[in-house]
Amino acid sequence: SRVPEFREKLKVKRGNRCGYFTDDPYEKLCRSLPFYRMKGHAMPENYAARLGAFMDAGRWGGMAVCDIVAFSPRVSLGANNVLTYRRRKSGQIATVLLDPSVAARLRSIPPEAGSDPDKPFRFLHCTREIQNRQLWRERFKSLCEFAGITEIETEVGGKIGPHPHALRDSFAIDAITHGVSLENVARMLGHKTTAMTQRSYLFWVKRRVDHCIEDQRAALARHAPEAEAPEARDGSGLVQ
Repeated sequence: SRVPEFREKLKVKRGNRCGYFTDDPYEKLCRSLPFYRMKGHAMPENYAARLGAFMDAGRWGGMAVCDIVAFSPRVSLGANNVLTYRRRKSGQIATVLLDPSVAARLRSIPPEAGSDPDKPFRFLHCTREIQNRQLWRERFKSLCEFAGITEIETEVGGKIGPHPHALRDSFAIDAITHGVSLENVARMLGHKTTAMTQRSYLFWVKRRVDHCIEDQRAALARHAPEAEAPEARDGSGLVQ
């Protein structure tokens, strides 16, 4: 009979249901971006490139909307393609190594009428920061609607409406499921502790534990000695 395994109980907090983008819907968003047109309004200059950079910052930089709006390429993006910024929510420093192509796009975000030259996702006429955040949320949601993405998956198999914070969650889930240590994931997300990361993504941490156990079981099976047949030994216990 199979020996029961010890498992630490990892309970997902009620209501903690991260929505995330799998590869197919995210790629569909990227393909749809150049063809998007606002309904009843003239398209702002450089709209596709700017919204694409917003998506890059969330999906590949792990940034929340409030941090994207405060992003300054001059301050936060080094020549080594490392994104470094202080998270608004936690006050912690987040550090992410970007793919060179993503870093290049974030370094050269084109302007739009009224945009801040130093903080390209911020508009000077928006006196309250929440207005900037809401503008980008609406732009992202409009693109999702145009691309036909009306819902995204959750960690428990449900569906919710798409929203830009799911880009950050997709970044975190991708790192966790590909074996990045929780300590490093916490640093990438700007979490104060790894416990905060684990609480936020318990479902995915548990899945990683499951995969680890299966890998160990497979390794043990490969190296397990073959049982010898009883008739292969004489009475002294020696192999005949």
